[in-house]
Amino acid sequence: MDLTQTYIRILEDIKKKDPQQRNIAIACFRWLLSATREPRWTELELVLPLTMSTPAKSLEQCRDGPTINRVASACGNLVHIPRQSNNIVWNGDEKITFIHASVSQFFAMSLSSLEHIGDPWTILFDKQTLHCKNALDCLTYINFLVEKLYPHDNIQDVETLYKYDPFAYYAIHSFDKHLIASGEASNPHSASFASLKQMLSRDDKYLGILLRLRVLLEPDIAQGLSEGSQTVSLDASTLVDCFIWTTRLHEALHTSPWRKAPIETLLALARGGILDSMYNFVRSGLFDFASKDHAMVEAGYHAMIYASAYNNTSIVELLLDEGVSPHTAPTRNSTLSLYWYDHETPLSLAIEGGNASTVEVLLRSERLHLDIPVNHRGQLQYPLQMAMNYGKQYGDTESFDLMLYYGADERFLERSDAVGGAEPSRGLKDRMNAHTRRKVDAILAGL
Repeated sequence: MDLTQTYIRILEDIKKKDPQQRNIAIACFRWLLSATREPRWTELELVLPLTMSTPAKSLEQCRDGPTINRVASACGNLVHIPRQSNNIVWNGDEKITFIHASVSQFFAMSLSSLEHIGDPWTILFDKQTLHCKNALDCLTYINFLVEKLYPHDNIQDVETLYKYDPFAYYAIHSFDKHLIASGEASNPHSASFASLKQMLSRDDKYLGILLRLRVLLEPDIAQGLSEGSQTVSLDASTLVDCFIWTTRLHEALHTSPWRKAPIETLLALARGGILDSMYNFVRSGLFDFASKDHAMVEAGYHAMIYASAYNNTSIVELLLDEGVSPHTAPTRNSTLSLYWYDHETPLSLAIEGGNASTVEVLLRSERLHLDIPVNHRGQLQYPLQMAMNYGKQYGDTESFDLMLYYGADERFLERSDAVGGAEPSRGLKDRMNAHTRRKVDAILAGL
């Protein structure tokens, strides 16, 4: 008997098992055939209860799934599941695979040509249906996660609740991939799309928790969250849009009824520090920050203002790479003897916040000018002056040291209180020599 016939016989034996065991086998085969990566046992044991004849209705019920021995028995030895032993420390993170490469080949190629094999196995060679069911499982599990957190006012409770929940990461970071793969030409399967739409129509608190889970559940490890994970604070009106752009949902929702004005979403993403979302958004074709369009330039600049103030260094770096200028045009006073930036700049806000990593990213930009003072909080100062003053306040000279390293002139440490059109001190005025004025004229001409 060849291998194909052997595997068909095993499937026939599985088919004769009780419905609960058949469901376990089909679900296990489904995840092995269509997961975004090889699943771990610690993930399968949480998702399998969703596929039972009476599916799990809560997170607690998902944690009461079939034992690994029962799963091995249900799958007819076609799946390699590590056996527990008294002498070996059990590693629940071990990947679950087919027992042999020929089994994968059988399911991927041979099974689809055996029309006579019939139900319940026909589902296994319908890739779109596999992905649809995966998407629905993920969305169901996500709903359980959010509902568990919903009564809590402090989102940091997520660290306690999900520190040892390995399927939480997979569901949050893979549901969109399965949803996209469940359809054709970026049109998701109707069932998975309906479930998604229902989730996105929930209230602001639900959506806020959902987005925070996406940010917090990093990296892809089975035990816990990354250290130092920060929560995000976003306007309720843009929560759905931010979530869409944080995932791959933007590929399927080009005509999303939830989308707000692009600039609103841009500023919310910059403030929230959601790099994946910002990356997808700025490369969507909606923005051309290197253009001469005033509204476009202003949008990019204000996004950098937010990102710098909130110390979202990666966002600042992305915006610089996309052509956003780290400053606006300088202002001249009536005598044309002094130029200054008449509002806080990304650099001044980063210095004020003690955000040395953002300060360094901004200083690496060749377009940044350290010899022009800034009207920061009603006081006209050079960036180096601000770095020195805030450094003393914080007891940290890192930003000040960075400024010197990147060429800030120590002569700019003389203090001046001139604001707006007021006459500056003589020392500050004298330092605006002819060379600096020519540089500023060049800046103005290029904006």
